[in-house]
Amino acid sequence: MPQPTEVPTSRGVFAELGRLARADGMSEQVCSRLCGAWARELGALTIVLTLFDENGEGHVIGAAESATAALATAQFRLGEGPCVDVRRDGRPVLADLDSARRWWPAWTAEPAASELGSVASLPLATEGAQQPMGTLWSCFKDSDAMPVEGLGEVWALATLVARQATTQRELVRCEALSAQLQHALDSRVVIEQAKGFLAARDGLALSEAFERLRRHARNEGRRLHEVAREVVAGAKR
Repeated sequence: MPQPTEVPTSRGVFAELGRLARADGMSEQVCSRLCGAWARELGALTIVLTLFDENGEGHVIGAAESATAALATAQFRLGEGPCVDVRRDGRPVLADLDSARRWWPAWTAEPAASELGSVASLPLATEGAQQPMGTLWSCFKDSDAMPVEGLGEVWALATLVARQATTQRELVRCEALSAQLQHALDSRVVIEQAKGFLAARDGLALSEAFERLRRHARNEGRRLHEVAREVVAGAKR
């Protein structure tokens, strides 16, 4: 199986979808359209892209068909299947239908697996990483229908897509964390302001002022920073 070290010449459909990805980000819709285009190009029954989170759980980010997206998700629910093996071992998994039934009996017994043929699950990895960031999972009618060279090209493209999607997901996570930290900082600032106002007005120690705020918030079933904000607003009037 060729390694995804170079980006092959993109056909027109891939170039167009690449333009969409740059414009709209690696949304599930864009990734699914990519999977659909790849499946048609290779003559595959389906192609699914998954990413692993920090806990090792797999999440579908694109699928040629919704039914096969559910079948990919079932692998992680059942703890068996080609994508699970890739996550564990970091190596490509190729299997014909008979092998798939022996290796993953619970997964191949899923109703949606009735159309399965030969499967290929390929790790999507960044250079130097110990664990893959996701998988490219594909299914063909049989082993002879699996175009190894074409699959290698799609593997290269899928690796780039997964890198972009991972970067985008990390940016979203960082933005959310930044917003949480900013909210915590703003809350702390207003609480300190309220403590200072109560301490000055009523001749209290800062610890006593804080305890008064906390007791009032608890008695009214409200958040501490909400009560503190009201105190600060009243002090400014």
